Amino acid sequence: GAICVGAPGGTAGTTASVSVSWTVSGTSYSATAARAVAYEDVWSATAMVSGATKVASGTNGGPTLAGDSFGTGVAWLGDLNGDGTTEEIAVGAVNADFGATDAGAVYIMSIDAATGAASQLSVLGSGQTASPGLSLAVGDSFGISLAWLGDLDGDGDSQEIAVGANFDDTGATDAGAVHVLSVDATGSA
Repeated sequence: GAICVGAPGGTAGTTASVSVSWTVSGTSYSATAARAVAYEDVWSATAMVSGATKVASGTNGGPTLAGDSFGTGVAWLGDLNGDGTTEEIAVGAVNADFGATDAGAVYIMSIDAATGAASQLSVLGSGQTASPGLSLAVGDSFGISLAWLGDLDGDGDSQEIAVGANFDDTGATDAGAVHVLSVDATGSA
């Protein structure tokens, strides 16, 4: 297994040291690691501590939705679009009806680090121009869980995300699936 720990306030090109302690079944463990900070942390302590921003249907840049369960899964994507002023997040909406009832969708949102304002970069779902090869079925619940995988394929042009669809019927009824998608700077897969 692995434990992923960020370095809030880290500056790209510097080194951050992180110590982690945990207990499993009464046995204590600890680890310390020093690693190069790969990405600039634009989510400054000031921006995060000074208040909170709620992005919801038609609020603070959120898409207008009804019954889509927006926010079911959320994953940070870093500065996906490379603009230097926003960070992107992927937000699951398991009951979105793109292509089929409750097939699900993932919204790629840009969040301004200074103001918390959000804007929609793209939507990944059946029949969406940002995800032309994605085919989902009724009730798949695409977007139930999300994970940022980094530049898994090493192409330098996109970041990969894993998207859960726990009621996907491939192989058996409600067997579930994980879609690994390459998302480019425009939010397209």
